[in-house]
Amino acid sequence: MNFKIKHLIIILLIFSASPAKSCYWGPYAEDLRVFIFAPSTYGTQGLSPFYYTSDLFNGDFISNENAVPDENIDEWYEILNKNVDKNSIIELVYKIKFEELERLISGKAESYEKVSENKMSRYLLKNNREDILKYILFAKNIQNLLTTGGYWEEINYDYNEIEKQIKIAQKEAEKTKDGTLKERYTYQAIVLMRYSSLWQEAVDSYKKIFAGNSKESIIKYWALSHVAFCEMNLGEDKKSQLDYIEVFTNCNAKKFYAYSQIKDKYVDSLLNTNIDKNLYHNILVYRQFRNPGKSLSALKKIAKTDVNSKLFTALLVRELNKIEDWLLTRKYTDSEPAILYWNEPSKAISINYETDFKYLADFINFMENSVLKSSKIKNKGRIQLILAHLYFLHEEPQKAKKHISEAEKNIKTHKEQIQLHYTKILVNLTAAKKYDEKFEDKIWTDINWLILDKKNNYKENKNFTNLTLTLHQAYHSKKMYAKAGAFLNLDLSLHSGWGSRWWEYNSAFLYLDDFASAEEVEKFIKMTENPNKSNLDKFLLGENMIGIKDEYYDLQGTIELRNNNLEKALEYYKKADKNFWFTNNEYKYYLSQNPFSSEKVKPDYMFKADSSYVNKAFFTEKLISKIKKYDSTKGEEKAETAILISNVYYNMSYFGTHWYYCSYGWSSTGTGLDYAGYNKKVNDNYRNCTTAINYLKKALELTQNKQTKAKINYIMSSIINDTMRFKDNKTVNDAVISLREKYPDEYEMYLEECPGLKYF
Repeated sequence: MNFKIKHLIIILLIFSASPAKSCYWGPYAEDLRVFIFAPSTYGTQGLSPFYYTSDLFNGDFISNENAVPDENIDEWYEILNKNVDKNSIIELVYKIKFEELERLISGKAESYEKVSENKMSRYLLKNNREDILKYILFAKNIQNLLTTGGYWEEINYDYNEIEKQIKIAQKEAEKTKDGTLKERYTYQAIVLMRYSSLWQEAVDSYKKIFAGNSKESIIKYWALSHVAFCEMNLGEDKKSQLDYIEVFTNCNAKKFYAYSQIKDKYVDSLLNTNIDKNLYHNILVYRQFRNPGKSLSALKKIAKTDVNSKLFTALLVRELNKIEDWLLTRKYTDSEPAILYWNEPSKAISINYETDFKYLADFINFMENSVLKSSKIKNKGRIQLILAHLYFLHEEPQKAKKHISEAEKNIKTHKEQIQLHYTKILVNLTAAKKYDEKFEDKIWTDINWLILDKKNNYKENKNFTNLTLTLHQAYHSKKMYAKAGAFLNLDLSLHSGWGSRWWEYNSAFLYLDDFASAEEVEKFIKMTENPNKSNLDKFLLGENMIGIKDEYYDLQGTIELRNNNLEKALEYYKKADKNFWFTNNEYKYYLSQNPFSSEKVKPDYMFKADSSYVNKAFFTEKLISKIKKYDSTKGEEKAETAILISNVYYNMSYFGTHWYYCSYGWSSTGTGLDYAGYNKKVNDNYRNCTTAINYLKKALELTQNKQTKAKINYIMSSIINDTMRFKDNKTVNDAVISLREKYPDEYEMYLEECPGLKYF
């Protein structure tokens, strides 16, 4: 089923005390995709468009278009010898307006103005570096010059002013003895040349200042991105493409721009020519960021050229995220891997679970024996962390633990620390033989670390939601539904609406309704009421879940009612406050009429209102008394009682007017009635009206009255016709055949009442 419509449920009659299952288009593939290794662990802001995703190719690459380039701030931080914090640099370079900075340089700024209070400007003034302040002022002026007009308006450049500013930039670059300012003024000149179509002048300026300069600076690659454009317009396609590859490899801020300009067919042809090692490496890296399928063969080649490059590490994580999608999305959701919903899915992406699991083993072998054991590897910690996660996926927790132990000694960054705790939880989950208090204490240690870490906003992290999903599924697979429901409750408390991972549910109540026994619901109630909750349970359930008992007692009773355990159902219903059903509007709306009738089932508006039946305990007692009456009577009275009981059971079915006794939601399409994973939907009475039909058959045997027999066949034929909606069309409606053949006069009478009878 198409992922966009899979969970579209048109709810016509909505829900009770528990919130309803939602109606909407979705979820979309990227909402379903499971990953627990954060791609940002070894990525930067500029790499985010290249993370593995099932969105439109490369995802939403403009989402951070207004973000400050980290690499430029980092470079200024180093230029200032780390004496100024990065926030102050961001403020002066990107936020303070041209006019404010101009007043500061001219000595006219007031002491209370931001520019006067800014730590970077104060540091530069104190250390006689007005030359840097003047450069920043110049850069702001150039920005204003090139961004006149609105976002969608055509910019009419003042070419006379541009020519004037080019000369100023060249003059300042020539005059300054500071190498950094020389490069930055030249960069500003190149930008102006590019936008005024002085393409050859831009290329020449770059060669003069940057070409042959072994010093690496981000401005060099910013300038090169403009030069590559100029070269393309000069007809130097090969040089332009190679420069774009260089920019893509070395510059995050211009990475996507360069990426969009590279022609795959052209750069692929270079791989078969005699090119240097670095270029070969860079082209291979670029091509794999375009590859949504299996990249192992290319990764093996890249590892031989440079096993330590940041982009190679990013590709390793990208491959790990692919495997998570191929394996975990299948395992933890009802969907195929999210990547299969790309516009052009390929067999190279994912074939089946077994094939992908084998690919995981091949990838582990490459990581273990080619990458980790390489004599050139500089950072073993990052490879050990990735391997630990891969062994979790391969369900080898002992090998994973070995790599976790090594990774703990060698990892260097805080993001690695965050991921380490994620992976430790997963490995402990896989290694656990039983999910007892000892196990929960162990995983709580790492969960608590993630919660308390100020640099890790776990509430906003998709991989934390997927961690919650994994833990939920682990308990669910062991049929420990109470604790599985508690993990669901946590995620729903962190995310609401579209932010939730739990597309079928917006409360733990609905999950327990679908899967739990009355006993498991009892465990959930006790968990919520326990005054001495474990730290994990406090986190999952919150300190207070006041007022939930009655609705869960109702759920327990309803589970037993579905299973026709009436005495047990009544026992649970009586635990609820007697006013519980009367204070919830849905109960009053759907259960406001008497479901007991000895006539043919009528639409609900034909019933006489009787608020007594809002109370489920009252209704259940009434049904028990009718069954006892049936057991104690004989003959026609027993037959009439059987008809009445039959109609009650029919009314409680999907097709009846009082379905709300057995279900908390109703779909016009009957969605899920044949889904064997659900309590209410595998219930034979709710779906097939078996008990209702059996009581009619008993009544048919008991009565000797011809008209009563005809009426029974008519009612039974109507019920069977309803249930045939979800059965093979070849099913025979014996009741209508009997009515037509044995009671022709009565058949004609009922045909007038129900013309559709002839089609039953």
